Amino acid sequence: MLKFFARIRRRLLGQGNLRKYLVYAIGEILLVMIGILLALQVNNWNEKKKITQLEKEYLERLELDLVQDTLYFSRRLKESQEVVENHYKLIHQMYYEQINKQEVYNLLGLVIWNSEHFVFQNSTFSELKNTGLINILSNPELKKDIVSLYYDYDVIGTHVKEINEFSINLYSDIVVNHVKYREVNKYIWDQEKMFSETEWQFLNKPFSEDFRKLETTAGYYSYKHILFIRYFKDLKSKAIILIGRIQSELKN
Repeated sequence: MLKFFARIRRRLLGQGNLRKYLVYAIGEILLVMIGILLALQVNNWNEKKKITQLEKEYLERLELDLVQDTLYFSRRLKESQEVVENHYKLIHQMYYEQINKQEVYNLLGLVIWNSEHFVFQNSTFSELKNTGLINILSNPELKKDIVSLYYDYDVIGTHVKEINEFSINLYSDIVVNHVKYREVNKYIWDQEKMFSETEWQFLNKPFSEDFRKLETTAGYYSYKHILFIRYFKDLKSKAIILIGRIQSELKN
């Protein structure tokens, strides 16, 4: 192609027709410019296609993370509800006299010292944020909602951790009074000589210090799980809404 244009230029120069040569030269320049512009356009189109594909992949990953989060929230809601119900029964039954060891087993079998921290799927969002790729999300409202939800995750996660740490301190102060009387530990304390009624008689003394400590600890665990229920319901609702918005964006 280059040899073809070169022959034309030599022929025009040989003819001494400067006007035709100039017209041809301008045309050749325009042709080259059009070629460059087309190449740039194709390159831009390819880059845009790559970015669109990358955005799609990240949105699909975010959707999967959020689906896993909703399942996690459902589990935590069920567990927290169980704690609240069991500890209500525990505190009320504590005010009835415990006659024998089996009744103590039955009573203390109601306690659930659940202090699991808030664990959510944030690997995709962290990758987007840490690499600066968060800006490939082309829908500004969707991007704002995604950032907002993960901010809520962080805030609530921190609060859950703080509440759990406080409750664990309460639990550590009373565990000695009931650890032997949990069904799960029967394989350790499996001989009658290992038990004494004096160990659990505090349960029949509602105004004793040990009774109040167990009651207060159970009450606090119930309180924190009531709070967790509110948190997890709200986050689950927001996650479900965001999943729907991401699905709509993927369709578009």
